[in-house]
Amino acid sequence: MLRRRSLQSEWVQFFSLLFLGIIVIWLLIELEVLYAVDAPVYASIGKELALKPFSEWAVLSWNSNLFFEHPHLQFWLLGLSIKLFGAKTLPALLPSLVLGTLTLPLVYLIGRLLLNHQLGLLAGFALLFTPRFVRMARNPMIEASLTFFVFLSLYLALLALRETQKRRRMAWGALSGVAFALAFLAKGPPALLVLAILTTFVVCLKGSYRTLTQLLLFQVGIALALVLGVDFWHFQISGQSFFKTYLTQQVLASAQGIQGRGSFPFSFYLHDLLRGFIPWYPFALASIPIGFYRFYKKDQTFLPLLVFGIASFWGCILGFSLVAKKSPWYLDLATPGNSLLAGLTLYLIFRGHLNKYFERYFSRFCITLGVGTLFFCSLFPSLFQYNRDGELFIAEASRVVQQRLEGREISDCIYLNSWNGPSLVKYYLGAKLVACQAQAGLKFVRSRDALLECGYTDLYSAHTFSLIEHPGLQSGSY
Repeated sequence: MLRRRSLQSEWVQFFSLLFLGIIVIWLLIELEVLYAVDAPVYASIGKELALKPFSEWAVLSWNSNLFFEHPHLQFWLLGLSIKLFGAKTLPALLPSLVLGTLTLPLVYLIGRLLLNHQLGLLAGFALLFTPRFVRMARNPMIEASLTFFVFLSLYLALLALRETQKRRRMAWGALSGVAFALAFLAKGPPALLVLAILTTFVVCLKGSYRTLTQLLLFQVGIALALVLGVDFWHFQISGQSFFKTYLTQQVLASAQGIQGRGSFPFSFYLHDLLRGFIPWYPFALASIPIGFYRFYKKDQTFLPLLVFGIASFWGCILGFSLVAKKSPWYLDLATPGNSLLAGLTLYLIFRGHLNKYFERYFSRFCITLGVGTLFFCSLFPSLFQYNRDGELFIAEASRVVQQRLEGREISDCIYLNSWNGPSLVKYYLGAKLVACQAQAGLKFVRSRDALLECGYTDLYSAHTFSLIEHPGLQSGSY
């Protein structure tokens, strides 16, 4: 009876955390915009994919040109979402929202597997209130899918390492290999962190090298089979290997140029680490001395989690700091490891009181915070809206003009971003952005200048911008 009541309490606490997580990640999502620098580009690629039959989805294209900068997974997810729900903002965000939401229970499960239920809740709570994680989950970039499938592969591999029956171990290993393949199809070489973290975990804990070798070979073999299958599919349609071009033109070319904020390798990520992991990175730092102190006191129950957390957090930062190609987006992959270490610190400090606190207050706190947040946002939604007038204007204009501008040219007299502006216009309006001086039948202008454009009529105005049309200039199309 006591065991059943304890399990019921654990389920209530877990779903309370998940309830709060859904509120935080999906909060006022209808006010979100495609603000990241590459978000409109990825959405545009997904839209082009959605217009093709499924049999041709191995070939990625951007502006009708073959695209080799990233593998397929994120664009498949975007294409499927856009095909189902249309070229709008929410369908572009949906894959990251879903995978970000699923990352929360995944981190809980890893914490529970390596230590216990309470640690899983603490780690999940720390992840949920890590600014960088929330930003990743609300952004149609590749990192959400990469992070989820990397840690899904690690979780399934941990289950395989723990399993004593050979058949079950092979089953978990096979599933881990599939997840590893999906992580590689998300962003390529960063997925190799799965192998590095697993190797570090087993070596530091003096596990079975034979089991580790079998698992790694199993993972790599399944991943290679799936990735080569996608490459063969691409070759059958386009006549060229996707991954040969990707590895030579993108990966190797990127490795040749060093990008950084200073000569010291770790300086590039220092600023983003201090800002994006507030307030948890001090707890992640403290986990190492506190962990070694508890180890000195002959307490080793937490050691697997400490090793896994250090490998997945500090190992991630170390690896990305030493390679030539650097990007702040890579730090998103370190958020689960950071939350596990922060949760471990809190657990080691307060574990004598956690049973009482969790039983009495955790579920109530999560539900109260979630409901209170919903109520506050319903009263003051403008406080949570980005000041992104250009993106909002184009997204809202698409609902008014719908498909009327498909294939047309629009003169850009509000000077959108030269990198993602054309993709933003193509994704929402299906139109091509041209220079302001071009004699196109459509123009983006400041609202104060709209009256000065003789012969033009207003199609849509908002956020100090106007989309105007000249009935006599219909030649501008592509």
